[in-house]
Amino acid sequence: MTTPPTPKPSPSTSANMGPVNTGASAIPTPKATGIPTPTPTATAKDTVNEPNLRKIPAGVQSDWQRFINGGITLTPSGTAKGGVQSETYVTIGGVTGDPTPNAVALFASPDGKGYTMVALDQAVREAIASIPVSQRAYAKQQLQAYYPNTKAYQTSMTQPIAERDLGLEAAIRKAITTVSTENFYKGQAAGNWLKDNPSSAKNFVSDLFTFNTFVQTRNPVPQPTSESSRTSSLTTKLDAINEFKRTVQQYVGDPTLVDNVDKLAEEYYKRLNAEEMKRISSSTRTTDPITGKSTGSGVSYAPLSEQDRVEMRLGLVVKGATVTDPKTKEKIILSTGLKNVTQEQLADASGLIGQGYAKLNSIAADYGIQLTHEDLLNRVNRSLKPGGVTTGVSPDTLATGLSAEENSIKQAAKIHFKTLAPYIDQGLRVSDITSNFQRLKENEFGYAQNTVSIYDNDVQKAITGDKVYGVNDFINTVRTDPAWRKTAKANELAAQWVNTLLKSWGKVG
Repeated sequence: MTTPPTPKPSPSTSANMGPVNTGASAIPTPKATGIPTPTPTATAKDTVNEPNLRKIPAGVQSDWQRFINGGITLTPSGTAKGGVQSETYVTIGGVTGDPTPNAVALFASPDGKGYTMVALDQAVREAIASIPVSQRAYAKQQLQAYYPNTKAYQTSMTQPIAERDLGLEAAIRKAITTVSTENFYKGQAAGNWLKDNPSSAKNFVSDLFTFNTFVQTRNPVPQPTSESSRTSSLTTKLDAINEFKRTVQQYVGDPTLVDNVDKLAEEYYKRLNAEEMKRISSSTRTTDPITGKSTGSGVSYAPLSEQDRVEMRLGLVVKGATVTDPKTKEKIILSTGLKNVTQEQLADASGLIGQGYAKLNSIAADYGIQLTHEDLLNRVNRSLKPGGVTTGVSPDTLATGLSAEENSIKQAAKIHFKTLAPYIDQGLRVSDITSNFQRLKENEFGYAQNTVSIYDNDVQKAITGDKVYGVNDFINTVRTDPAWRKTAKANELAAQWVNTLLKSWGKVG
């Protein structure tokens, strides 16, 4: 093959490397001027403009001066060769003597240490391949403004996933050129700053977009409404996180008590988004040829009910979350929620969970039922869910939500203390019955008041048999404890017995 003469530099030459005409029905493969075009071969190893791609620096770059010294430039929009309108795109010059620029995608590096550049066509292919099937509809909605036209967007949303999506390719290409242009201006500002402040350690990477962060921060274009269309849409990440934080404030009171609260908020958004993505629906526009009347068309997502959303948030707050590492597939504890928080901390925070926790703990103690910290948290979680309590929980309605849990504890007490079941049915608490036994033991051993609990072994023996102990039975049981013989009470009774014996023998008056 004879190599054609090297063309003279012109604006039309660089335009050939730009994004496709967004109104076209297919994406042409860019060709580098002055380089022989090899015969296309449909293999997995094909690389567009491979000779020029090798000239694009690989890896993470941190040379910000290239944005102001001509190393990285911006080709403005305009009419290219053949009358095709081109978008603004970022370019990088070739080697010495080769005036052909490379159209590149410019992104922040994932590690936050600099920026990366990749050929535009390659970036488009990689972006499409990186979108999971489950996230495809979400990505399309986020990029709706970058589609060539409404028809292309509608076709993209309704066509089978297995087919090549020309509309999505065009939208991604335009989005990449847009984000690359935005990053170029930020890189140019960084270069100018360092030019005036060469010793500055300022980090400029955080100002740049990756493709993912760009897509996620787009505001979806409002869907047109009509007689048969639906207007519900996906919950944005910002709204979901704020929703989660409001729940933490209302139910816990102190966000610092929730382990890894920020990552937990992010996990709530991911789970909510995944559920909403399962509820996609679409409608088609049908026109009556006689009347001319038509119904609307569109794509929408059925929202979760408020009850479902509250239950999802409370479950994460109370129990935390365990996730799977995408690389190792191992389970990782993202957050322990409130599992490591004490009752005192919850009470001091004055949130609804703390109030419910204290109430149920008190009820359990009154009925002699021992509940673990996690048991109490789970019961509080159940009591606060909508359905147990009306939406918009308040301290006034909290007692209503706890009534079912209180009844559950009572039923457990009736099973555990069968002898006391009739008394519980009459409205007595187990603590009403054990209180006298607790005070008697304190008196026998000389303990301070309220130091013998309802769970004391001797107290439990008095109420778990076939019948409740009488006072004398309980005292005699307590006095069989070897430790009792060393108490002041035992010494006092021994002295009284000796005195009585001496009197009976006439030894004392």
